[in-house]
Amino acid sequence: MKLGEIIKEYREANDLTLVDFSRRSGLSRTYIYHIEQGINAHGVPFEPDSVDVLNSCAKAMRMSFTDLYVKIYGDRDNGLTSEEYALIKAYRKAPLNVKTAIQALLK
Repeated sequence: MKLGEIIKEYREANDLTLVDFSRRSGLSRTYIYHIEQGINAHGVPFEPDSVDVLNSCAKAMRMSFTDLYVKIYGDRDNGLTSEEYALIKAYRKAPLNVKTAIQALLK
C-alpha cells in the first residue's frame, strides 16, 4: 500500500483535513496533498521514502514507524505481506480461547 493511500484513508476515517494532518505531522499541507496524489509539484510520480517523512506521518497517525513501514513495504525479511503481518499481530494480542480456536482450524 502506498503512503498516500494510507494517509488519505486515515484522514477520512478520523475526519481530518489536510491542514489537521499537516499540523499533526509537521509537514506542509501542500506536501501532504502531493503525497496523497502520488505526484510532486511538477506532476512527476513520486513516493517519499525518507525516514523523517515516514516517521512524521507515523506519529501523526499515532502508529509506530515499524507498523507504518510494514504497511507500506511488507516485512521483507521473511516475505510477509502487510496483511499477513497484521494477522500475526492480531493473533499475538488475541485471548487464549481465540488462539486455541485458530490452532484447531489450522490442523
